[in-house]
Amino acid sequence: MVQRLNANFSEELRKSGHTYFIERTGYVITSEIDGHMPIPSPNPTKPVKLSRNESLRWVVKAIIRNRGRELQGNFNPLIIRELFWEQSGNKPTPWADHIEDVVDVCRRFLHELLQDLCPKDVQSRLSSAHIEDAVRARSTAAVKELEQLLVDLREHPIKFNHYYTETIEKCRMKRESQSLATCVENATIHTPLLSCQSTHSSARIDIDRLSREFGQSQNPDMDVYVVRLL
Repeated sequence: MVQRLNANFSEELRKSGHTYFIERTGYVITSEIDGHMPIPSPNPTKPVKLSRNESLRWVVKAIIRNRGRELQGNFNPLIIRELFWEQSGNKPTPWADHIEDVVDVCRRFLHELLQDLCPKDVQSRLSSAHIEDAVRARSTAAVKELEQLLVDLREHPIKFNHYYTETIEKCRMKRESQSLATCVENATIHTPLLSCQSTHSSARIDIDRLSREFGQSQNPDMDVYVVRLL
């Protein structure tokens, strides 16, 4: 029973414990991102769906709101912390309520076990002298552990494996690859084959145009540039 409660609570947090659900479509960042435009308000019971552009506006808002002494074009390292706190802010079921549910299940189980194994006069003595004290002690310990977890949650996020770095790098490479592919397509010149009676043509890449377009694809807006770094 306790395992099922924990599994249900874990699944609820997995599905609804984050503030925003960000659609994984589109990686092209344009200069049209305006951090002053509104985004949907958070819903404390379930994630709010954000489009790709809305999620970028959310990040830009955090950058503007937490502007520090960093030079424009660099990002404040505290931005990741701010975004993590906001994204993990939903609590569909209060954590203390989950502890109470587990404590209640354990208490009822122990009382039912005493009823099956002990005479009534022994039940009351064992319950008052041992069971209730033990249940309260476990409940107090669980609440203290929860309080420590909440303290840890407010600290700076840290990582102990390479997956975060690899994921960030893969996202950056995908954006650069898409941008490069667009620039190559724009810089490709198709020349009809004069000796061919069909519509066949030869293709060559204008290297100068490719270099120029790829350079211009880098957004001059410093806040948008920082979003790319994140």
